[in-house]
Amino acid sequence: MRACYIFLRKRLWQNYIFRKLQREDFTIISDDCWGAEIYRKLGLQYQTPCVGLMIKAPCYINFVERFEEKIAEPLHFIKQSKYPEVGHVSYPIGALGDDVEIHFYHYTSEAEAIRKWKRRVARVNRDHLIFKIDAQKTRNEFPEEAEMLLSRFKSFSATRRLIIDQCHCDNEENLLAVKYWGMDGRLMFKKSLRFFDLAHWLNTGTLKNSLKNIFVYYLLIAPRVKKG
Repeated sequence: MRACYIFLRKRLWQNYIFRKLQREDFTIISDDCWGAEIYRKLGLQYQTPCVGLMIKAPCYINFVERFEEKIAEPLHFIKQSKYPEVGHVSYPIGALGDDVEIHFYHYTSEAEAIRKWKRRVARVNRDHLIFKIDAQKTRNEFPEEAEMLLSRFKSFSATRRLIIDQCHCDNEENLLAVKYWGMDGRLMFKKSLRFFDLAHWLNTGTLKNSLKNIFVYYLLIAPRVKKG
């Protein structure tokens, strides 16, 4: 019964988004799972290689600043991350050149990671690219470099970009402030739906919210809290 209830809520939310969505061929290049969740929640084919992975901010900035060059480079694998805090991991660590490290933490093998990476790179829509970074995660992990890294993200040549943050600055038109911030990109996507109109953003690249969007969020997206 509960599974049917969850399924119904999901389908109602999908219908609400698709009634407003003008195109489905967008590519979101995200530093974590936030972008992939859009495709997953809407039931769309992944048109981005950034699925089930994480790219730390310095590498992500290197990736997006030279996107056309880096996305064309062959993916290879390394045994140890250059970030000391990562330590030993059981998932594959990929690399593009020597300046972009990719953590495939939802993959079980290098073969799986490279197969899906190649397949999804082939679907990238270069005419409708959207780049997203998590500012608070960048500050937490790289406190001394964060402002420089975020400045580079704001200034590289991209038509559409999004910055997720814990607080809001009035002069940041591409900044989405999300309360109750957390490190998990998948959970952050669900939280962020309370604060912006997803379909409008995908259509126009601009952020806005409405009482209707907030109502739909609490009705169909927000987790149910058990009483007692």
